[in-house]
Amino acid sequence: MQIKVDSQIGSVLGTFIRGLAKRQLPYATANAINSTCFDIRDHTVKHTYPDSFEVRNKNFARAAFRVDKANKRRLVGRVYDRLQRRWLERQARGGTKRPHGSNLAIPTSNIKRTASGRVGVAKRPRNLRNAFVADLNGKGKAVYQRYGRKGRKLRLAYVLEPRARVGKRFSFYEDATTVTNKRFPKHFSRAFAHAVRTSKG
Repeated sequence: MQIKVDSQIGSVLGTFIRGLAKRQLPYATANAINSTCFDIRDHTVKHTYPDSFEVRNKNFARAAFRVDKANKRRLVGRVYDRLQRRWLERQARGGTKRPHGSNLAIPTSNIKRTASGRVGVAKRPRNLRNAFVADLNGKGKAVYQRYGRKGRKLRLAYVLEPRARVGKRFSFYEDATTVTNKRFPKHFSRAFAHAVRTSKG
């Protein structure tokens, strides 16, 4: 997932300014874009992500989200998920998750997750010890697991579904837009004034 920050401010202001100031536009715009991108990343890590999910690994968001900076020739910056977790995009946009096979295995609370919130390899349906598929009270199929002394106890591990509706819960794009609208004008104003003030002409 990613969001890009760019600006048409140069084409707009370029009509009204000349000379030194016009030459500083690309530098100022690139700096403003980059500052805004880092604001978006910071807001995502500190607010958007922890407000959207139960955080098990506090370092995940900081490790995942990165900034690809703009420069004077390429006035586009982006904040992106370098780990390319498809579930993040799905949580940000919502939609329907479909299985690669016949069913999706939806884990219950009986399946412990890793610090990153994922199901570990040993706990996945195919690898789960003492597990079997059976009817779920006439509501489809499920994966159960035997446990306890001599495997006399049963617990529901996974519910099998042909598809799953994923709600939109990660407001990455909405928050990024809000941050951009709030912060970019201020960053540009400061960057442009600094570029003109420090230029050698």
